[in-house]
Amino acid sequence: MRSLLFLFCGLAFVSHAFPAPLKVVTWNTEWLPGGHPNATAEEKATQMKAAQAIVKALDPDILLCQEVADRQAAEELCSVVPGLRVDVVSAYTTRPQNLVIASKLPADSAWFDVWKPTLGPDDPPRGYAFAALKLPGGGFLLTYSLHQKSNLGGIEATAKVREESAKQFRAHLREMLALYGPRGKCDILVGGDCNSSKENPAFRSDHSLDLIRGDNLQWVFTGLPASKRVTIPGGGKYPPDTFDHIFFSGLKLKSVTVGNAAGVSDHHPVLAIFEL
Repeated sequence: MRSLLFLFCGLAFVSHAFPAPLKVVTWNTEWLPGGHPNATAEEKATQMKAAQAIVKALDPDILLCQEVADRQAAEELCSVVPGLRVDVVSAYTTRPQNLVIASKLPADSAWFDVWKPTLGPDDPPRGYAFAALKLPGGGFLLTYSLHQKSNLGGIEATAKVREESAKQFRAHLREMLALYGPRGKCDILVGGDCNSSKENPAFRSDHSLDLIRGDNLQWVFTGLPASKRVTIPGGGKYPPDTFDHIFFSGLKLKSVTVGNAAGVSDHHPVLAIFEL
């Protein structure tokens, strides 16, 4: 069932100060708050405080999060950044690893949905969070937060699940371009934990990232050495890798850096700065 939240932009946004440049962060916060599904109250408070410090330092204009418990946790996380408003939080019931979009830009509309069941027992988990953010001078930034299927069960076995959700994402993006295109120019922003790597040979059979990117999105890490874009440190038999990605179109990328969330999450945040 689609949860739909329309955010009407009225007189309250007439004097809105649009950020320039635009700072975008995607971050898998690892079961926020607490760091694991059975966290104590003390563990929840400790991780939340540490996560707030990271988000406050990054000061994003758009924050795309994964693995957040609920809207209350999302609001608490964003409360440390003035002007950062939670636009949409998913409400998945099977596992509270929810998607968040928060922004300083006014939202025309925002919602989340689940992926359609197509593969039987291998149906993609979760879904997407979407917001149509209003850009200065008119037009929209069609914004997504994604969290693709993990690799538990093996890369080859889970690749087809990620590929299916990637195909469904592309179908939804086409629908949104058709819906919002007549109302103005549409730029695109997609971020999240894709649980897939573009260069790790182990993911040679996984084409989900290429499917997400399609023929109209750019990758923020293009040209950046692998050592400079480690978003998941790894450990044991799992090597450091880049699982967290930002794709975009219509914006001009100024810089991209990977932050440090050691001890707070098993993923590092990615900060991309764009010119408007």
